[in-house]
Amino acid sequence: DGTAVLDIHSSGSFSKPVVKASLGVEELSIRGIAVGSMHGAAELRDSQLKITAGLSDDSAHMSVRWLVRKPYTWTAEAKIRTDGINPLLFFGNKDVSDRVKVIADGAVTAHGAGLNQASVSGEAVFERIGLVMGDYRIDNEAPAVFSIDNGRLTIKAVNFRGPGTRLGVTGTAKAFADVDIAVTGTADLSLLKLLFPETEFAACTAQMKLTVKDDWSNPDVAGELRIQNGEIKIQDIPQKFTALNGKILFTQGRIVTDSLAGEMGGGTLAVSGWAQLTGVTLREFSVKTAVDN
Repeated sequence: DGTAVLDIHSSGSFSKPVVKASLGVEELSIRGIAVGSMHGAAELRDSQLKITAGLSDDSAHMSVRWLVRKPYTWTAEAKIRTDGINPLLFFGNKDVSDRVKVIADGAVTAHGAGLNQASVSGEAVFERIGLVMGDYRIDNEAPAVFSIDNGRLTIKAVNFRGPGTRLGVTGTAKAFADVDIAVTGTADLSLLKLLFPETEFAACTAQMKLTVKDDWSNPDVAGELRIQNGEIKIQDIPQKFTALNGKILFTQGRIVTDSLAGEMGGGTLAVSGWAQLTGVTLREFSVKTAVDN
C-alpha cells in the first residue's frame, strides 16, 4: 500500500514495442507494515521485462529479468542490509515484534517459471544475521546458507552465539504457508522477556529443544526448556526468585510447568501452571506458587 507516482513511455512498433516505466512510492507498506519510500524502474524490450526496485535507505534492492513469452522463465536477485527490521510483524504478532529486531546482511538469488511457486529454486547467503531484544543479542557464527527448492526454504544448519547462548536452527518453511523448524542448544533466560514483558531480570543458561511447526501465522511450538540454578525478577514483586530448577514444557499452544522449584525471600517455593500462546504471542496464563518459610 502507498501513494505512488508512475511514469510510462512507449516507442517502437506494435510487433516490437519498447516500454519504459518508473515508479516512486513515498510511504510503502506491506501487509500493513510501513517500510519507507521505494523507487523502481522497468523496461520491456524484445520480449524481455527488466525490473529494478529498492528502498530509499538502501536497506533492500531487487532486480528481475522475465521472459514474457513461453516458458515465461525469470531470474531474480535481491540484496538486504539492515540493522533493525521487525520480521515477526509479517506473522501478525505486532506486540512481540515491537521488542524484537533482526540484523541482516546478505543476498538472495532465485529463478522460476511464470507464477508457479513450485518452480522457484535458488539460494540465500547471509554473512551477518542476528537477533536483538533490548540489551540481549545473538549473532551467527558463520555465513548462514539457505536453499530454495520447489518454492520451499530449507535451513540446513545455522548456528547462533551470544551471552550464555549457543543455538542451532534447522528446518524448512514456505512463505505465508507453513513452517517446520527445530531449535536446539543452550539459551540465556533473558529470552523470557520476549514472551513475558513483565520479566525485569532473568539469569541462567537453560537447555533448549523446541520445534515450530504448522501454519505460518499461528505455528505450534513444542519442546522443553530445562533450567538449572536460575534467577528471575518479576515486575511488581519485590523479591527475586532464585535457585530455580526444573523443566518447562511447550505443548499444544501452551507453556506448562509442574516441577519448577526454587527459593524466594529466604524460603523455598514450588511453581506450577500454564500459559496459553497464539503463535509466539502470550494470550493468558494461570500460575500457582507454594512458598514454605
